[in-house]
Amino acid sequence: MYEQAVEAVRRTLTNTPGCRGVHDVRTLKMSDTIVVDARLEVDESISVKQGHNIAMQARQRVMQRN
Repeated sequence: MYEQAVEAVRRTLTNTPGCRGVHDVRTLKMSDTIVVDARLEVDESISVKQGHNIAMQARQRVMQRN
């Protein structure tokens, strides 16, 4: 079940608009919570602010998952 949840998080991150890829995904299970650290790839031609906004949107999408 844990592996399925991690894979679902990876898919959610990958499917975020503007995300070109996901790598270096690290997870930690704490009780009924999974802590995730991941690196998102974005288009190199966008600004840092735009990249940050994509990361924040990805985070929000993961947090809203059921």
